[in-house]
Amino acid sequence: MKKTIFTLFLVAILSLSAVVPCFAEGNDATLKAIYSYNAEEDKITVDARFFDIKAKEGIITINYSIVYDPSALELIDYKCLFPAEWEKLLENQMVEDFSLKQEDGKITWSFVVIAVGKGAKKDNELGIQLNFKPIGEGNTDVEFQFIDIGTEILQNGQTLSLEKISGNSAKVNINLSDPAANASEGFGDVSTDENSFPMYVWIIIGVGILGVALVVVLIVKSKKG
Repeated sequence: MKKTIFTLFLVAILSLSAVVPCFAEGNDATLKAIYSYNAEEDKITVDARFFDIKAKEGIITINYSIVYDPSALELIDYKCLFPAEWEKLLENQMVEDFSLKQEDGKITWSFVVIAVGKGAKKDNELGIQLNFKPIGEGNTDVEFQFIDIGTEILQNGQTLSLEKISGNSAKVNINLSDPAANASEGFGDVSTDENSFPMYVWIIIGVGILGVALVVVLIVKSKKG
């Protein structure tokens, strides 16, 4: 019960969206996206990974919307990629994966790390892979639309605060007439879109966070009643 309430509280706080863009250079974490093509299986694999994670305690939550044209690409399956050290955390539900297919053409990519001090810090470990069958013609995009990324601030081994960090959107463009033409073999060929948010914005919406905290407290009291 306590873990469920904590998870809801964490998700609620970290899903509050900023409304002011950040003009600082660079991001606190960079998402890169590529695709490869398997001609024998006529399968397109879109791969997105995080690089250059600057947050000291790493990434503990993300929220992205993945958008594609279902008349051009048929989703076969998708798989979230996590650091190897998260294997036991996933088994013990100390990492909660909330990713799901909302509808044809849209996937929510989201997770929360509940364990303290276990944020993702290394390049090329955290990401997602999607397999598609090409069914249309012409050019089409698979877009990874940035919503938010979160980290934590630790003090004496305990979580002192939860913080937003800046990130980016990314996309791949696929020529369905010749999928192999622009396919990549590694993450040297990427497309990223700047879409950052500054830390100070969260002071402005602090009242909203307090409101969420109050709602969670009321839920807990209601459950006990």
